Amino acid sequence: MIIVFTINKSFLLPFAVTLHSLLLHNKGELKKLIVLTDEIPESDLEKIKEIIGDNDIDFELIQISDDDLSGLVTTLHFQKANYYRLLIPEFVREDKVIYLDADLLILGSLLPIWETPLTNNYLAAVCTPGVSWHPELGVSKEDGYFNSGVMLLNLRKWREENFGRRVIDFVSDNPKLIRYVDQCGLNALAKNNWIRLPLSHNLTVDVYEGDFEFGDCGCSKEDINKAKKSPLIVHFTGTSKPWHTSNQHPFKKKFWKFLRQTPYSRSFPEDFSALNFIKYLTPKFFRQGIRRFQYRFFPRGKFKLMK
Repeated sequence: MIIVFTINKSFLLPFAVTLHSLLLHNKGELKKLIVLTDEIPESDLEKIKEIIGDNDIDFELIQISDDDLSGLVTTLHFQKANYYRLLIPEFVREDKVIYLDADLLILGSLLPIWETPLTNNYLAAVCTPGVSWHPELGVSKEDGYFNSGVMLLNLRKWREENFGRRVIDFVSDNPKLIRYVDQCGLNALAKNNWIRLPLSHNLTVDVYEGDFEFGDCGCSKEDINKAKKSPLIVHFTGTSKPWHTSNQHPFKKKFWKFLRQTPYSRSFPEDFSALNFIKYLTPKFFRQGIRRFQYRFFPRGKFKLMK
């Protein structure tokens, strides 16, 4: 398998957990690891190499410039670095790679993703249940809207059709349609040309919060319960993350367990304070309501009351 990450220095701590959990569950299966970044301090690069340790893999760090991404939409907790994955085919020579976000927990072998037949599709990904604004992008409920945090990419097709740059142009030309940065552009242009992966292969916060109808993305109640019970990949989507004090994700303890096994073991929640501890004690239903209000009326991040 060939795995690609795109990160910046603000996500180095969760990346350590993602990388450690990936290596722990994919020994002997991962052949090459590629990281695209604008900047990583030398001390953190040494920590990454320490996590890789004696694993027999080819590690490649590629320095990129994001000058041509300036002016693109960023919303809430999304940064310009989210668009880096659109540049992968320009810097990575392979014809097929698995792309992973840096805020994941890998709990098993990724061979089922790697061995998914792509034929002539752009990518394989997991459909996100409950997304209500996709018609604005020309994507119907039947088409489905996928999360771009875990993708098997057909880089050969991307290069042949200049797909990454076309997505960048779409985002640039349609800023009012964009809520989830590159993900919206990818869904708009990859419509009917992507393969669906099982829900367990990218289990997002949406599934735990249950803000959707059974049947969305073809997921039955049984499918959802099975994915929640035994996920392959847990994805810490949303503004609240396990490394925030107030976060109450079901896999938060496991995140910190893995973090303690990395060179970042002495880290504390980055926003630890008395106020945030009080937020942690706030009932879950109230916090969910605040986040839904925030996404609905303030998608550009102008309103933040509770993470």
